[in-house]
Amino acid sequence: MNSEKMERDQERKEEEEEKMKKFYMLIENIRATRMLWETAPSKRQKNESLLWKPAFEWEDFSQQALSSNIGDAGIRKGKEKEEGTDSGVDLSLRL
Repeated sequence: MNSEKMERDQERKEEEEEKMKKFYMLIENIRATRMLWETAPSKRQKNESLLWKPAFEWEDFSQQALSSNIGDAGIRKGKEKEEGTDSGVDLSLRL
């Protein structure tokens, strides 16, 4: 009977040791993963560096004064479209 108790105690100790080994392995994996995250650049930083960031110069806007006639013509065309889109349906709400 005494030997059975010793065997159970030995098994419990082995189980505890196995659990402790697994625990420390998990801790090491967590540390290794944390180190990878800290040293590797994040996806957000990569995406931000890939974005195109325009740099405007005063020369870019100096052409606007020369091309102002083109803009007026485009506005007129838009107004003509609005006037020509009358489909003949009366959409006013009357009681």
